[in-house]
Amino acid sequence: MSQEQLKLLRLFVPGVMLYILLIPPILDLTTLEERWSTNLLRYSIPALIFGVIYDIVDARRLAWGGSVRQVNANIKDKLLEPCCEDDEISAATEKLREGRVLLNVFYSLVDNDPSLQEKAKRVRFNGILWSSVADLETVGVMGTIVYLVGYAVTGLRFELAMTIGLALISLVAHFVFVPRYTGRQIRLSNEQLEFIVQKDRAGLCKQIKGAALGR
Repeated sequence: MSQEQLKLLRLFVPGVMLYILLIPPILDLTTLEERWSTNLLRYSIPALIFGVIYDIVDARRLAWGGSVRQVNANIKDKLLEPCCEDDEISAATEKLREGRVLLNVFYSLVDNDPSLQEKAKRVRFNGILWSSVADLETVGVMGTIVYLVGYAVTGLRFELAMTIGLALISLVAHFVFVPRYTGRQIRLSNEQLEFIVQKDRAGLCKQIKGAALGR
């Protein structure tokens, strides 16, 4: 899976979720397959528009932000660990942990090492699953609020059932699926980091030192 495919899927997946949420008739499972097969373009365009809006407002961050910070913090720790005896790097540790300085070093090493590409594919594949379950939680919370308001206004059982169902989906995504895929993302990135350190610890520390000194 390429970076471009990953970016497109991260627009399309939440877009489809929002489309299904906001247009209940598509939930008619007896015609769902027929609708998508005969009117794919018709449904794909609004789903993609929903996904773009979702991305612009950065709604995914509500469920995903903490997990991403956890994964990024682990990458930074693992990069600094083999170079901790270098005085210049140790003195710049706090500076290096800020922003994306160390992450840029990491992704540069991964992108420029053919032997890491297969591991990178596994990371990206897990990444789309990881972001998708975060989208499921986020869209579930949004839907819970929408249908709860609808139930308060109409008193219809459908709105109540949707409220309860979406709340349960959000809870399961939050407490089960997001932590599971976060843990897997950490394990997969650790495999990349271990390979980088074993292959060229000195080269890694040289790049980190260059980043610390602004070279």
